[in-house]
Amino acid sequence: MTRAEVAERLGDLSSIDCQANESGDEDWRYTRLTLSLSFADEDDLRLGAITFSSPRYLLAGHSLVGRSIAELKMEVSLQKLPSLSLDEHLDFLGATNFEIETFGCTVWARDFIVQNFTIYPRYDNSGETPIWPE
Repeated sequence: MTRAEVAERLGDLSSIDCQANESGDEDWRYTRLTLSLSFADEDDLRLGAITFSSPRYLLAGHSLVGRSIAELKMEVSLQKLPSLSLDEHLDFLGATNFEIETFGCTVWARDFIVQNFTIYPRYDNSGETPIWPE
């Protein structure tokens, strides 16, 4: 999905906090929708990630934001959620990033409470090329 297609569906650019970094990538934040969108220059600025920051957003029918990591691990043990694997731990921030590979997403927690989750496109067998929907 291009930036123009996203803007057409989610709202006027004036309602977006758009910050371009030195690599040419862009991150758009829709405060009223409590979500952020990332567009990578290397992918021709197509939508590459969506970050959800509200409990109203569900992943496979599960609300994640605001829940404890212990609760999510309990759901994994009950086979309600696929396994969580530790991706990154930042002690100095009290933050942890987990991956749920089955869903192609990561879960960001601070002080063991989920702050947001991010979904990504599927990739081809090389792991380098995103498979974009038609």
